[in-house]
Amino acid sequence: MTKADERKCSNCGHAVKMADAIIVQKVGRVIVFLCADCQQAKKIQVTLEKRDGEWYFSQFFPVEA
Repeated sequence: MTKADERKCSNCGHAVKMADAIIVQKVGRVIVFLCADCQQAKKIQVTLEKRDGEWYFSQFFPVEA
């Protein structure tokens, strides 16, 4: 896996292959990457805020053990 093929998970910060991630886009712009571990959480909350015309995520529920 090359650096071009991976991104940082928006929830836990670990490296994730783009092919394995859940990717959330808004108006053609990628705003969230979720790794396989965070995808296995029972609840994932993505809270989006629009500030100054740009979309930002503000929180996620933590991964449940």
